[in-house]
Amino acid sequence: MTSAADYETASEYALTISVTDNGPPAPQVTTGILTITVSNLDEAGTVTLTGPASAEEGASLLYTALATDPDADAVIRGGASVA
Repeated sequence: MTSAADYETASEYALTISVTDNGPPAPQVTTGILTITVSNLDEAGTVTLTGPASAEEGASLLYTALATDPDADAVIRGGASVA
């Protein structure tokens, strides 16, 4: 493995492990396969803000923010009001 295990990439990894002795009479090699199972964790989503916003006093303001979830879970959107 050359990077961190990621469930969204693969839920299992098979590693071949080889062991060699020095002999005599000749070096011997044996191999085995180690299976690593990766558990899925709930990873935090990300919010991308589109920039600053301003509005006149007493006026309404509609602002759009983009949200994504690396686990492909549903993203719950909400609103906020400022008094």
